[in-house]
This record gives sequence, structure tokens and C-alpha cells, in this order.
Amino acid sequence: GFYCHECLPVNNGSSCDVGGRCTNLQWDGFVCDNEYRVSINENNNDDASSDIAVKDSFGEIVKDDKIMVEQGVTYRFTIDSTDKAVTIFEDAGLTVPYRLPGNVLGSAVDGPLILTVDDSTPENLYMSSSSTSKKPMKIIVLKARNEEKEEKKEEEKNEEVELEKEENDKDKNSDVKDPSTAFKTSIVSSCSLMILLQMMMVAY
Repeated sequence: GFYCHECLPVNNGSSCDVGGRCTNLQWDGFVCDNEYRVSINENNNDDASSDIAVKDSFGEIVKDDKIMVEQGVTYRFTIDSTDKAVTIFEDAGLTVPYRLPGNVLGSAVDGPLILTVDDSTPENLYMSSSSTSKKPMKIIVLKARNEEKEEKKEEEKNEEVELEKEENDKDKNSDVKDPSTAFKTSIVSSCSLMILLQMMMVAY
């Protein structure tokens, strides 16, 4: 059977935190794309590597020390450390911890950090196990999927309006007669009328 399916209850059948999308793994349950595991990098002996290692829900190491998160999604970072806390900071200098619901210090040891991303979340956050880290994990906030779709629809709608306006302007311009052409036409009509009158007088 399915461990996650749209017909099942809880978050459209995904059983993930809000906004997460699940993937079934044969014989091994399912994973959520909004869940990560964080461990302390014990081999961090220089400034070139991060002090923490982050794996996505499939167990793949997050590369380039960057995690992309979306508005409208709640993320779960499970800390696999029993003695050293991992903290989310507001600034790159790692001086201001980011307040989380029920977690004013924005940190955790051997447990989850729950980050709910909305339009009030800073564009960039930083995760580290040390305030002196030279290379923290950067969390980059992206716009919500629905918001991006709405913006694209709005852009397409505006383009259609502009095209329709251009077509209407062309039609209006084609309806406007050249004054000189109208004048020439009136002269021709007058001459024809005079010739017709002369012919009638000659006939009588």
C-alpha cells in the first residue's frame, strides 16, 4: 500500500509538515522534501568547510552550503548532536539568533528546529553550530509556488491587454480619413454636379 497518497488524511496525504511533498520509497516508507538532517562536522579544521553537514530527505549532502526554502512551507531540521547546539541566525555575522515559535534562541540539540517560512521571514538566514564559524549554512528564502504562478498569470494578462490596445489603436487610425483626400473628393463631386446642370440646361 501507500505510505503517502493524496487520498490519505493529513496535509493532502503527505503526512509531512505543512507545504511538504512526500515521495514513497519501496520497502522503506516515504520521505518529505521539507525535512533535513544536520550533523556536526567534526573534521572542520579550516575556514574552507562548514562546521555542519546537512543532508536532504534522500540522504544526499547539501552542496555549496546553501538551502533553498519556499514561503508557505514549514521545514524540519533534525539535529543529530547530543552535546553541541545548532542555531539559526538572522545575520551573516552570526550575532542575532532567529526566534522560532516556542524557541526564542532558535537552537536545538539532538532534536528538531522547526522553521515556518512566510512573507515575514528574512530573505537570508544562516545556520551554524558556532557563532565564530567562517562558513555557515545559508538558508535562502524563495517566493511561494502559488505566488510565482499568480505573478506569471498577471504578466500574461498584462501582455494580452497591451496587445489588444495596440490592435484597437491600429483600427482607430485606419478609420481616420486623410483630410486632403476628403477635400479632393468634394471637389470632384462639385464638378460632376456642375457638368450635370450644364447638360440639363443645354437639353432645354
